[in-house]
This record gives sequence, C-alpha cells and structure tokens, in this order.
Amino acid sequence: MTKVNFIFEHLPDNRLSKKEFKGKVKMALRIIEESENMNLESVNLRITDDESVREFNKSYLNHDYYTDVITFDYNDGTADVMISSVTVLKNAENYSVSFSNELLRVVIHSFLHLAGYDDISLAKQKIMKLKEDHYLKVVETITF
Repeated sequence: MTKVNFIFEHLPDNRLSKKEFKGKVKMALRIIEESENMNLESVNLRITDDESVREFNKSYLNHDYYTDVITFDYNDGTADVMISSVTVLKNAENYSVSFSNELLRVVIHSFLHLAGYDDISLAKQKIMKLKEDHYLKVVETITF
C-alpha cells in the first residue's frame, strides 16, 4: 500500500474535515492503483497557496501562471503533488461544488497522471474527465 504524506500548509477555514479527506484520498489511491495497474511507494501531497504552486510551476515547468495542481512523477515509485487550495476554492465556487469535492477531484486528477494519463489534447482531456468523474463518484459514496 502506498504511503501518503499529507502536508497542510494552507486551507480555507472550516471547509475540510482532514480525517475524512485523508480517508478518501487513501481510498481513491487504492482504487486507482488496482484499476489502472499503478504501483507507487509514496506520495507527498502538499496543499498550499497560489504563490507556492505558481513558483514551482514557473521554476520546474516554465509556466508562469497559477494552476490548481502540479504532479511530479519521479519514476522511482515516488511522487509529489502540489495543490493550491486558493485556486481549488475558486474553482469549487465557479462549478458550484463543495471545496472538499473539488479538492478530491484534483487529487484524483493527479493520481491519473501518475497512472500514465495526460491531458495534452482535447480527446485525452475528455478521457481524464470521465475517469475523474468515475473515481470521484466511487469514493464519494464511501462514508468515513
């Protein structure tokens, strides 16, 4: 079973049960690992602010803009996932979903990248979106 290291640097007040979120992330990872034949040893999941994500985006990917999530796959069984809680909150409000739902969606999105999916083309974006919806639905039905 993959070890998930949770690093909570920036969260909106009273929008997330950390215990429930951790349980759902671990469940999502387990389901995706089994379904997508993915094998990881550990993932660092860092929830931070816009500026931190933008700085990593700029430094490592040469993208000078804000984004909700960046996934670093080191191809050695380890990975880092950086999520901007600020952008996730804005997206949740734009899509009329809860913060925890949108946060879980971007985590699932990053896990799909780690499973080998990319979202470079419109066709691949559609595939990832369908998979995100599927795994989100499965995990959201589980009570912690």
